[in-house]
Amino acid sequence: MIDVLLPFLCSYLPSWWSQGPDSADPKASGGHITMVTATHLNHLLKLVLRLIMKNIGEERAEWLTNIAVYAQQVGLWKTIALLLMFMMMMFLLLLVVVVLLLLLLLF
Repeated sequence: MIDVLLPFLCSYLPSWWSQGPDSADPKASGGHITMVTATHLNHLLKLVLRLIMKNIGEERAEWLTNIAVYAQQVGLWKTIALLLMFMMMMFLLLLVVVVLLLLLLLF
């Protein structure tokens, strides 16, 4: 499923976004064609980041080697709020690793 759906969504959502209400020219006749907004792209990127976090270290997750190629187009349309949330998650993960290493060194 990931090998088919993830590339499909990551490829088409940015092009649908470019025809949506966030980026379509309001002066153009007909307005926007789709209803895809930056919120949809942010949600997809958030799900991709969760997939990565949950599958790091898994032996059966060969798709992780190609994830950057798929998600690159979605990453171009990210918002600051999503990046802050991701950075906070990474900071907490790093903090847990440091605490565990310190505990291992002390005992």
